[in-house]
Amino acid sequence: MSGSKEIQRIKEVYAKRSKNPRFNQIYSLFNPGNLFIVQERERVLLEMLAEAGVRNLSELRVLDVGCGAGSELIRLIIYGAHPENLYGIDILEDRIAAARRKHPEINWSVANAEATPFLMNLLIL
Repeated sequence: MSGSKEIQRIKEVYAKRSKNPRFNQIYSLFNPGNLFIVQERERVLLEMLAEAGVRNLSELRVLDVGCGAGSELIRLIIYGAHPENLYGIDILEDRIAAARRKHPEINWSVANAEATPFLMNLLIL
């Protein structure tokens, strides 16, 4: 993990946000605004995959850069993706730890996208 100023800044911002009691409420699916955003992102992703001719995710390898706790990759399993073909990277160790607890069969890594070998032959979210 790079010791760059930008990575440190990002970590500090997320640490500050996690101490705010409103943080969990903002990103809850019970928040109508966030629910709309999640559903819209899902609709657009499915449209983009269909436009690209992707209708079967079972053989597709996917990398989610900045995956957080992994909710997007977990959702792809519902669409037919195989967990062993899914890769999530994030610079925040606690988010990767949470993702691993939810779905240990997905490939999770604490990594910086600027310096990762993953960026070959993958669909990037």
